[in-house]
This record gives sequence, structure tokens and C-alpha cells, in this order.
Amino acid sequence: MEYSGEEESSESTIEEEEYFPPGDHSLNLAQYAGVTEIQPSYWNGYRWKVCMNGPNGTQIAKSLNYKEITVLSWNVWFGLRNRAQRIQMLGKVVTQHDPDFIFFQEVTAEIIKQIVTQKWAKQYYISDPEANLVRRYGNVMFSKIKFHECVIKDMPSLMGRKMILGSVVVKNSPKLTFGTFHLESDLKSANTRSTQLQDFKNATKDNNCIFLIGDTNFTSETEMDTIKDKFLDAWPVLHPNDPGLTFDTETNSMAKEEYEDQGILEPKRKRLDRCFYTPETIEPISMCLLGTTPYYNDEYISDHYGILVKLRLKSEF
Repeated sequence: MEYSGEEESSESTIEEEEYFPPGDHSLNLAQYAGVTEIQPSYWNGYRWKVCMNGPNGTQIAKSLNYKEITVLSWNVWFGLRNRAQRIQMLGKVVTQHDPDFIFFQEVTAEIIKQIVTQKWAKQYYISDPEANLVRRYGNVMFSKIKFHECVIKDMPSLMGRKMILGSVVVKNSPKLTFGTFHLESDLKSANTRSTQLQDFKNATKDNNCIFLIGDTNFTSETEMDTIKDKFLDAWPVLHPNDPGLTFDTETNSMAKEEYEDQGILEPKRKRLDRCFYTPETIEPISMCLLGTTPYYNDEYISDHYGILVKLRLKSEF
């Protein structure tokens, strides 16, 4: 099978109009200790250019459906196995679904460098196109709407995990806050994961239109107890009788090989990747898994399956 590279885009195709509604739209994400503001970038036709957050820089893409948004999240796996080909195929899936927001976990600097050369990426504002926030690996966010705020914060972690939060102002809809996470991976770190989720809850306590999405690394359903008074989990709401496994050594040969290389022979079948939302302001419409079949022979895009969620913003709440 041959793989062809993505073509460079000669100009940005983001269509925008200036819009900032009256009233106080400060979400105050940066008020918490240890929070650092991020200045996302956009493709200006020649290079990635930093754009200004806040009221003077808030713009809304004309192409968005303001009431229904599509969100894609994927732990793309930092493993070296066929990485260039996997990231190319990842781009094809993104292009197919054309989501409004994208969240990748476990990205390395090399993965980000490959992603930002792809044509689809140049239609988005990106939190970190030059991988300045990535050490060994990290998270990155993409939005078709210019960020109103975008911040990063250290979390209690022995693995260097960080919280990333963003917000946008959407015309005729609630202010929208979102975040992505890659919670602690150690099977014995349930207490740490609980503390990390509490950090997300604390950082968004003044906001009421929120979705959080990413890799939970949960080992049991009780690990959601920390946030269940504010958030619902989209998959069981939409698919109550489907386990929705996003990491499955029984069906994903790459996941199986990874575990066998670590000397782990017992199967691991978990719904690690999840979308949490505030039910008073957001309604899930649909949710599905991505990348569940090989793109070539026994090769998958990642050891995780991706998740694609369609959410409706409620007009009144």
C-alpha cells in the first residue's frame, strides 16, 4: 500500500466575521494558581501565526452550526510503529468527519509537526502548533472558532500530566468551555485520577456550559464519582447497552502487542475515552467509535479507538 503526503495549503480557508455580543463574557479560566495562558495560532496562508484571545480577538467561523457541534477526541499513541502512516490516516478520518473541535492526547513534538503540515489542520485554530507545551508527550486542541481563552495548568501527577481548558463565545448560544485530559495511567492511581478530575471541576466551577473529553484511564465506574454531581457521561446516555470499549486488546492488534511487550498477557478491555458534559446546558445527540478496523493489514491508527460526539447547545437554561 502506498501513502501520499498531504499538500500544502496556499491560503487559509477559515471564513470569519467579527462578533462579540454585549455583556460580560469573561470566563476567568486564568484566575487559578498555576494557570498559564496559551496563545493559539492559525494558518495565515504562509505560516502559523499567533492570534489574540479575548474580546478584541474573538471571531466566529461562518461555517459553524451554532446549535450543534461535532467533537472528536483520540489518544493517538506516541509509539513509533508506523507512526507517519498512522498520522496520515488519522488526517483522513478527520477530513471525513470535519469536526468543529478536535482533542488529541499523547501527542509528541514529532506528531504535532506532522499534523500541522496536513491540509485539514490549516482550517483550525490550534493551541500549540509548534509543540512548545509538549515535553515527552502531551495534549493539543483544535477549534474552528477562535479561542476566547485557552490555558494550561499543572495537575497532581507523577507522569507530568496537565490540564488544558479553552473557551469560545458562540452567537445566540451559551458561553462554551471545554477541556481535554489524559489522566494518570498507573492502574493503582485511582486517587490521583480523582484529584485530577476535581481540578477540572474546580477550574470550571463558575461556568455552566462545559464539556470535558479525553482519556480517563479509569479502572472502575466509581472513579467518576468526583464529578457526577455536575457532569454526565455521554456514552451510557446514548448507548446504555453497549460497553463502548475504546481500548481492547481482543480486537486491536496494536493494543495487544503493546501489552504483550510489557509482559501483560491478560486482556484489557475498557472504555477509557469519554465525554463528560453539563446536562443543564448541553444535550448529546450521537456518539460513535472511530478507527475500529485496520487501515491496512493489521495496522490501526492507534492502540485506542477515537470517539466522535455530536452535542447540542441548549438555547435557554
